[in-house]
Amino acid sequence: HDGAVRLWRGETHSDYQLAQEMTGHVGYVTAVCVTVDGSRIVSADSNGSLRIYDVDDDGSLTGGRELRVREVRGTIVNSVVAHPGGHRLLVHLRDSTVRS
Repeated sequence: HDGAVRLWRGETHSDYQLAQEMTGHVGYVTAVCVTVDGSRIVSADSNGSLRIYDVDDDGSLTGGRELRVREVRGTIVNSVVAHPGGHRLLVHLRDSTVRS
């Protein structure tokens, strides 16, 4: 419950090591998704904050800029999905609403 997104890498299915830790969320991280093309990761938290990270060629994360979405602020995010078209996020909130 520390507001961090962690990237783990492993050579086998049972040998994962912490490769990177990105902080920035105030609330605890509740959802993470990868865009269809694999170029970005989006994370969401218990305060309705969304952050977007770029995935570099070596697989490391950079950025972590906040996406300001007024409609989800203050509400726990249950899940987030990147739309296949690449220009929308579908966000499911604890209050049972879905936003895009």
